[in-house]
Amino acid sequence: MASFDPGHVRRFYPSLQKVSEWLVARWQGAARSGSVIDLQADLMRFTVDAVAGLAFGADVNTLLSDEDVIQKHLDISNVDPKGNDRGFLDTFELLDRLPLFRYTSPTYPWTAFLNCRLRAMNPPTTFQTARELLLNLRDDQGAAVREFRWPELEHFNFALDHFDVLAADTAFADAVALHIADADGTEVKRSFAELSKRSAQLANHFRNLGVKRGERVLLMLGNELALWETMLALMKLGAVVIPATSLLSTEDLRDRFTRGGVKHVVAGSALTSKFAPLENSFTRVAVGAPVEGWSNFDDSQRAPIEFKVDGPTRAIDPLLLYFTSGTTSKPKLVLHSHQSYPVGHLSTMYWLGLRPGDVHLNISSP
Repeated sequence: MASFDPGHVRRFYPSLQKVSEWLVARWQGAARSGSVIDLQADLMRFTVDAVAGLAFGADVNTLLSDEDVIQKHLDISNVDPKGNDRGFLDTFELLDRLPLFRYTSPTYPWTAFLNCRLRAMNPPTTFQTARELLLNLRDDQGAAVREFRWPELEHFNFALDHFDVLAADTAFADAVALHIADADGTEVKRSFAELSKRSAQLANHFRNLGVKRGERVLLMLGNELALWETMLALMKLGAVVIPATSLLSTEDLRDRFTRGGVKHVVAGSALTSKFAPLENSFTRVAVGAPVEGWSNFDDSQRAPIEFKVDGPTRAIDPLLLYFTSGTTSKPKLVLHSHQSYPVGHLSTMYWLGLRPGDVHLNISSP
C-alpha cells in the first residue's frame, strides 16, 4: 500500500520520532511518580498513534492521556451524511478495512484490539518479492537461506500476474522471452510483449471453442511456438493442461481421457490420427495443415486481442496434470497448482543462477 512507500515512511519519520518521545515522556513521568507501567497497554497506544499517523495522517494521541482513550473513541457516535448514528470509530473502522489488521471481533472492543496483529511488521511474501530477494542475494547464499520465505498466495496466475506484468514493463516488453532454434537452422523469436498479446488472443479463441475454467486440455505438440503460446493462453483461462508426448499410442490416450477427464485436445496435424479410434466427445484443434473434423489453430488469428478475465485464479487451483512415464507400473497422475509449479521453480532459478537477460537452454518438454 502507498502508506508504506519508502519515500512516505521517510517523510513520516519526524512524526514517528514525536510519537516515540511521547512514549518516553509517559514512562519518565511514571518513574517520577512511582506509578506502575502497563507495558502492553502503553505499547498498544504507541502502535495506534504511530500507525494512524503513518497510514492516515491522523493524530490520535492516545499516549497523551491517562484515560482509556481507545475505548472512549470506540464509544463515539459518528453520524453519516444521512443522519444515521454509525456508532463506531471512523479511524479504527478504516484500519480494519486494511489487510494490516486482523480483529478477533467485529464489535471493536478494547480486548479485541489487544488481539489484533500488525501484518505490516511481517507482511506476507508475494511471488514477486520472493523472486526479487533471490535475485538480489544470488551471490550470498547464506543471506538467501536466512531471509527467503515461501510466498503466501491466495490468488495467483503466472500468465496474468507475472508474465503479463513483465510484458507491460518497458524494461522487458521487447526483450526475447522465447527463442526456438531447430536443427535445420531455422529460428523463431518472440518477445514478452508479443507472447502476452498472442496468448490473450488465443485464450479468447479457446474460450469461443468452449474451453472453460477447470476443464482439462491435452496438449500433444512438439517444441514449437504454438506449444508455448497455448500454455500461456490456457493458464489465463484457468484451464488445466495435460502435456502429452507424441510417442503415446491410442490406448495411452484412451487412458488419459478416462483418468484425466480430458475435454479438449490441441495436437499437431500429423498426430491427429491417433485420436480417430477414440469414442470420446472432445474439442479438436489441429496445429499445422488442415485436418477434416478438426478446427485449425490458425483460425485463432481472427480472435480479439483484448482478453477479459472471468474471475480470480486461486493459487490452489489446478494448473498442470502430469502422467508419469509408467516405466515400472501404470502411469500415475501428478497435479500441480498455480502456486506449486511457478513458486517451486524459484528454487530452480536460484540453483541455476539465472538472472534477467540470461539465456536458459531448455532441453526438456514442459
